[in-house]
Amino acid sequence: MSSSLKLKVRTDSKESVAEYLLRYSDCQSGFKLFPYQNNAADVDIPANYFRGIDERLEKATNYIQKIITKCRPPSDSPSGGTAPSGTTIIFTPFTSSYTSSTTTKNFWALQGIKVNPYGRQGDYIITGTTGSALSSGGTGAVYVGSINGQSTSSGSGSGQWINFNAPFAGADGTSVYGPDILSRGNGPGGIGKVALVGTWTKSGSDNIFGFYYEGKLNNLTIAPTRSKGFKSFQATTNLIDPKTKDNLLARDTYLHSVDGGYAVGNYSTIPGFANYAINSGFDSGSYVYDPERNSQINAKYGNDGYDYHSLFGIWKNDNKTYTVSGGASDETLKNILIGYLDKNKSLGQGLPQDAVFGKGMIADIDPVTGIVTHQQVYNYNNDPGSDTLTHYEGIYYAGNGVYEAPFTAVTSSGGTVGIAYMKRQDNGTFSRNALWQTFPTSPDGVLASNDSVAGPASVGAFLPGNGSFSTYASLSETQTYLNAAQFLL
Repeated sequence: MSSSLKLKVRTDSKESVAEYLLRYSDCQSGFKLFPYQNNAADVDIPANYFRGIDERLEKATNYIQKIITKCRPPSDSPSGGTAPSGTTIIFTPFTSSYTSSTTTKNFWALQGIKVNPYGRQGDYIITGTTGSALSSGGTGAVYVGSINGQSTSSGSGSGQWINFNAPFAGADGTSVYGPDILSRGNGPGGIGKVALVGTWTKSGSDNIFGFYYEGKLNNLTIAPTRSKGFKSFQATTNLIDPKTKDNLLARDTYLHSVDGGYAVGNYSTIPGFANYAINSGFDSGSYVYDPERNSQINAKYGNDGYDYHSLFGIWKNDNKTYTVSGGASDETLKNILIGYLDKNKSLGQGLPQDAVFGKGMIADIDPVTGIVTHQQVYNYNNDPGSDTLTHYEGIYYAGNGVYEAPFTAVTSSGGTVGIAYMKRQDNGTFSRNALWQTFPTSPDGVLASNDSVAGPASVGAFLPGNGSFSTYASLSETQTYLNAAQFLL
């Protein structure tokens, strides 16, 4: 049984409810809130109950975070089994065993994860790259199965790895960023059709192109002879060709996440390795991708006070609306990041190539018009300062109004990765603060980013410190945070 919270609350307490919870929490199992009132029966108290009796609950977020920290045991879990409350188990490396003469050596990436509803409990579909995800030499990688410390002939974990190359002329690199499971079938894990998005590179070209695939996993191969199900995509910029009067095509096109028939990504004309301030001009931006039309709908943020934006995650809600995540930044925050990278050259390794580091962002978007609403930005640990820069790399709806976002936060001295929790309010907006579950550090290397989350599971970049670029998959105990997130305002 996982350790959590068990509290008794006096409804006539004159102190802040959050302060009371912190003072009297005994960190026992259950995480239920019990009123102490004339020997009444123990019953659950909904979040809006406290809102009604304590106007100061608006300031409770930091106390709730302290409760979780107080009741969270040290993250020194073994490499298997059930994680205690708040802990995270890291499995690294978590990679395909595929190799070839053209595959980049000592280089892997995991960039996307979704729950597999047709497999066994605890099964996922994971996407990434065997070889370089930034240039030629990469091969698309898909994993279907559980996250554990086992292995098979195809790679890490007890499931099945599939490697493939994009079927476009001259393709010399393929990287899969995000999956979506479309139907049940007789493929790996009981999966029928999937949608995959990512990037591909072309021999003799400096461009990075996006791709969309819809079809069966069994049709993906290392040596493709047909392009059925695949679409290549190159975004257009806001720059105009003076001769043709047409919009110029982007140098780099990224497709990060796909869900419910739409994808999101970013584009840029800025060259260079690992372009950390990619959305830094009029000719760069973020967009929704429509696979039916193989076209983009640029995101329209309005006057939100930020100059640059990135989109890394999209989620189709039950009411057929769409929620997205990513980053928002301005000149000041961008210059802070550049200063950090100048002082600490190793800091940039493993960070998402097209991320806008400033504030993590969550919002709703109309995929037809691109209009963004309910936008809310966050900084790690709800720090109002600008010393820490934050970015969200994905999105997952956990139920009861709570969204999870995998985050990466950086300072001049290093980075922190984990899961952020936000709560949708009754009026449709998102909580002004988030809860932050951080992953443990490793003596064997650095968790450089958390690139995708699906409930308790995450995937990201791991730097072992020997010159290679590796990956991790993780399982976290999230229930404490999900319960506490109900109190976010």
